Amino acid sequence: MPQHHYGQRLGMLDDQQFQAALDRFRLGTLLHTEPITSGNFGQNVFVTTSQGEFVLRGSPHFDWQFPTEQFFAYLLHEKSQLPIPWPYLLDERKDIFGWSYVLMPRLPGYQTADPQFYDTLPELDRRHIAQAMGTALAELHSISWPICGRYDPLTQTIQPLQLQQELAWPFPTATSLQQPPQLPFSQLIVKVVRHHLEKQASVNAITNQEVNWGTQIIEQAVQAADDDFQPALVHADYSKHNLVVERLHGQWRVSGIFDLMGFFFGNSEMDLARPVATLLEEDKSRAELFLQAYHQAHQIRPSFASRFAMYMLMDRLVIWAFAKSSQKRWWDENLTFQQWAEPFISFASQYV
Repeated sequence: MPQHHYGQRLGMLDDQQFQAALDRFRLGTLLHTEPITSGNFGQNVFVTTSQGEFVLRGSPHFDWQFPTEQFFAYLLHEKSQLPIPWPYLLDERKDIFGWSYVLMPRLPGYQTADPQFYDTLPELDRRHIAQAMGTALAELHSISWPICGRYDPLTQTIQPLQLQQELAWPFPTATSLQQPPQLPFSQLIVKVVRHHLEKQASVNAITNQEVNWGTQIIEQAVQAADDDFQPALVHADYSKHNLVVERLHGQWRVSGIFDLMGFFFGNSEMDLARPVATLLEEDKSRAELFLQAYHQAHQIRPSFASRFAMYMLMDRLVIWAFAKSSQKRWWDENLTFQQWAEPFISFASQYV
């Protein structure tokens, strides 16, 4: 049977393999497949069968990726009205493809990361989409847990955040029976941000002057730090790159939220940095509308701006490191880190 190429990660696959996976979950007869070209990691394929439209997600980055995504998909399905692919059908056997895979329903809507769709919209529509994104994220943050933590497939529940694991995330670290004392989230996150700052300095990606600038932002956040919050679900990569949207009865809404690998429970404030930054790259008013819609459903806590600036610094450090290592920078390469990141930090530090 002829094979087709589905990207660097999934490689060459044939229809017989797809049909075998469909048979395992009784999802009908394969009609056709379509590679998904958007996204950074190429794990997904659209699959159309006699029973409907699905997404096959394969070749996990880590053995814990799909069990983690399944846990949070179920949690969102049970505790919210958010549009999440469910059921999230996981097959951990590797006999069909050579790796484990997931089959899930394909949700309706347009990919907001698709410039052929998004860039042709009238400005008013793009503003309404920004507001819909804020409303949906506020609902996601309404899901809480007693502690700040990540999902552990071994115990199949949420385990407290541990500093060494957070410094190494997403790469698993060895755990011992004697875990170090748990830090309050406010202290843990400061150490994580300092780690990202120092790591970029150690590889000469930022200067000592920029380290001093970043340290000042962190120190201001330390003064505003507290743990007076209910641990909430954090997406960690919420932006138009992981969403689809649709217009129903004249109103735009988020019709699908994806990429659940990074989900954990923590301070929901940190989840605002990524979507605000991506919207700021387009238009400041869209970022403002996003935050206004979000805060209509999620009250601002005192000293929010100082903490938000630190979370924005952390997010920009992560993106700076990823873009440089993958050679995927989409901004002027002559800009220093501070020159590039300062407009984002300034917006965050002044928001009230």
